[in-house]
Amino acid sequence: MLSRTSVAMRIASRPFVGCVPSSRTGLLAMRASSSATTPKTPAQIQAEFLEVYREKERKSLLGGGQARIDKQHERGKLTARERVEVLLDEG
Repeated sequence: MLSRTSVAMRIASRPFVGCVPSSRTGLLAMRASSSATTPKTPAQIQAEFLEVYREKERKSLLGGGQARIDKQHERGKLTARERVEVLLDEG
């Protein structure tokens, strides 16, 4: 396991060409991308981050996948998220 300091030093030593989210260290960690040709603007970096975040959020909302959700519905049961929604009020 690498310490935060050693990871930061490894990242700082790379040429900063662009940023892409690093799935190994989480959504907030960014690493230099050697495939980019021009530096990315903060707006582009944020857009990429949000794209990755929304994709992960979409996958997490499916829980075990659509097949498992359908299986629970066939048995007449609600998923955990559906049960929580029923319990929560609008206010």
